[in-house]
Amino acid sequence: MTSRKIFKLLAGATICLAILTGGCAKTATITLKFTPDDSTNYRVVTESNRSVTFEGPLAPQSKAKGGTTGNTLELTFTQHIQDIDPEGSAIAKITINQLKLLSVKKNQPVFDFDSTREKDSDNPLAKLIGESYTVKIPADGRAATIVDTDKVNAKLRETAAGEIAERIFQSESIERRHTCPALLDAGNKPLPVGQTWRSIKSFDFNMLGAKTYEKVYTLKEIKSRGNQRFAIVEMNAIPSPETIAQSAQLPHQFLEKFDNTDQYTGWLKLELNSGKVENYSENLESVWFIVDPAFEPGSDKEPSAIRMAQTNFYSIEKLD
Repeated sequence: MTSRKIFKLLAGATICLAILTGGCAKTATITLKFTPDDSTNYRVVTESNRSVTFEGPLAPQSKAKGGTTGNTLELTFTQHIQDIDPEGSAIAKITINQLKLLSVKKNQPVFDFDSTREKDSDNPLAKLIGESYTVKIPADGRAATIVDTDKVNAKLRETAAGEIAERIFQSESIERRHTCPALLDAGNKPLPVGQTWRSIKSFDFNMLGAKTYEKVYTLKEIKSRGNQRFAIVEMNAIPSPETIAQSAQLPHQFLEKFDNTDQYTGWLKLELNSGKVENYSENLESVWFIVDPAFEPGSDKEPSAIRMAQTNFYSIEKLD
């Protein structure tokens, strides 16, 4: 037998051995896992802001005032797995440990609460600390659903905490808070590093209309640390420009004059052995910019311009 044939046989045997021992390309199943009676602490931050800025000579003359309007919520909670149904979805009790809420209108705070501040201990929202609600969390990224919010709703009614507080504990807000969209459409199967999957997400930009994005997730790498294995997933979204004028209140011809830029990215770190999210975040920044059409290029004067922006941010972080 020639040396070349011997080399090929040895190479083939090495490849077979690698396959049998798991030494081939790394794979990961991007899904959650649940253990009955398990408790984990998390921090969720959601932020939604809209801003208008007048630039150049128009700024001091404009009767309309610019500024930022929006809400920021930070919720720290304990997630206790009470049961797991036959489909693998968890029934989870969510106990509120800390709560921060900031609401701003045209740069002016209209509501500012932080349960860790001594001066806020008499605020009606402080009575929500220690209260709980129950949700059903699917393992595959489908939307979480409400099981029981009676205790939280009763406390909100009892304390008359106000419209803003009620809004953050309405069913839609709670379900969105406990859903990890990066898992959706990943499929409950091993994926190799470099594999991509997609999902669709729409946002309402008020008078500027609605816009749809195709989110492209990529399994970038699989890391090991001791007995732990982590899947790292990155997301970059592709806007669909055809959808922007569907519900716009402004004339389409006017919207076309705006220079619109979007940056929509995300990042997931999933511990594969426990099936728990370590970190997950998504951030959308969309900006519309228009220069005064009467401005003459080449002029030595500064042009007037209007800049409008919307930011939507979501993150969840495992604290244990």
